[in-house]
Amino acid sequence: PVTRGREAPVVTTAAAPAAAATVEPDQSLAGLPTRRQLPATLASALPALSVDLHVYSPVPAQRFMVISGQRAAEGGTVAGGVVIERITPEGAVAVFRGTRFLLTRE
Repeated sequence: PVTRGREAPVVTTAAAPAAAATVEPDQSLAGLPTRRQLPATLASALPALSVDLHVYSPVPAQRFMVISGQRAAEGGTVAGGVVIERITPEGAVAVFRGTRFLLTRE
């Protein structure tokens, strides 16, 4: 990938095997449910989401994801009104109908 800062972004794709993380896991994510752990009523209303591309960088402006074919940066909205609150090394903190959850490659 092309880099604009001093550190290259970490890029993963849905087809790529999980690589050893070079960034420490974000402890503030502890306790957030994954989309599979959402209550059934909310999960059934959640649109189908596929993480096609995940780019994490220490520089927030360089972070983005492609979710179900839509490019989204932090603060962006994708299918069905899902807001990408924050992109993390593991995936993203997403918000749907007021509920925060982890959106990762599953």
